[in-house]
Amino acid sequence: RELRDRYIRYVVARYAGMHITWQGVQEFEEYENGRTLLKEIGELLKKLDPYQHPRSTHTVETSSPLYGDGWMDHILYQSSDDNVGAIEHQLYAAPFVNSEFAYEDSGAGRTHPHHVDTNEFRRRLWNSSMDGQYPYFGNTGTYGGGKSGVEPQYLDSPGAKQMTVWFDFFSRTRHWELEPYFDVDGGRALALERPRDEGVEGIEYIVYVEKAGPVEIVLPKHSYDIAWINPIDGQVTKLKGFKAERWSGEPPSKDHDWVLHISREGRKEGLRSYKFESRAIVMQEVEQNPKRAPFEIASPADDTLSISKPAAYEAKLTRETRATRSMMYLWTAEVPGEEQSVRVIGTGAKGAFRIPKRPGRVFPSTLAVRLYGMNANGKVYSVFRVWKLIE
Repeated sequence: RELRDRYIRYVVARYAGMHITWQGVQEFEEYENGRTLLKEIGELLKKLDPYQHPRSTHTVETSSPLYGDGWMDHILYQSSDDNVGAIEHQLYAAPFVNSEFAYEDSGAGRTHPHHVDTNEFRRRLWNSSMDGQYPYFGNTGTYGGGKSGVEPQYLDSPGAKQMTVWFDFFSRTRHWELEPYFDVDGGRALALERPRDEGVEGIEYIVYVEKAGPVEIVLPKHSYDIAWINPIDGQVTKLKGFKAERWSGEPPSKDHDWVLHISREGRKEGLRSYKFESRAIVMQEVEQNPKRAPFEIASPADDTLSISKPAAYEAKLTRETRATRSMMYLWTAEVPGEEQSVRVIGTGAKGAFRIPKRPGRVFPSTLAVRLYGMNANGKVYSVFRVWKLIE
């Protein structure tokens, strides 16, 4: 501990004057006492850094389990799973950064599952944004990870150009105020809305249409400017403005994904304040009454789980409504008393639990599992269940 203290003091003195972020350790879940170690490191950084640079830690999937310890000020992801990002955005009032949703392979080769082609990289980039995250860019020829070298010819890759389209587009928005928006069919959306005495004032709406087809969105009644943006090259196709509470239409073509931009440009220009807390963050109250949840845990049906035999899980709808036409699911678990915080052990309606092994764990143990489900309206429900965990 004394050596770590001395080392961190040196690192802060050496780097705090630069444009940096603190990212703790690499994949904190792989440390035997990762939570305790990071609490020590994070509190030292918080105490010693006079400029209070952003603090988080790298992760296998999400660093959110550590957010409650008080030293982190943003949540970091290494995941392209929208079940994780979209649901956690409704659970935590924090900034979200996705450092490894994908690396673009534009010819240098792939060594990991998240090394993907340019089109898949672009789709993950925009879906990450719709989850409410700030994304990183990486190319397998330039990131220099592991045994990979840095090859300058990949600096100007197709994905880098498409990331430029993304950057230029969001630079023209009040991105720090955008929140996921759910009154849309045929795509995923972000919106900037402001409360007024007579209701909600709509200012800007961004809809990502991954699979080109009909789109319908419900809006506060105002006059709007509207355009389709090609996320590949940034080309803008302007449409005739409209004034209505509902808009429907289709992208200019069906050969790739599109971005629909609906805004009141005159009103947006009138928002002169760039204060980063210019509106309050109102978090929803997660419904924890199982009788009100529109789903249930159908399996595992047994009362005992074996850590050596991955158990199949399934969530089933108990009632079908328009709101349940699309559902996202996030399964988390912890062993009370281990103080290792919760872990994501599954996503989606079906799969097999990924229960992390931990040296020194005493069996039998209690495994406390919480299933979060989010419907098409953005409402989150939580169901809790306990299993006996054996070897």
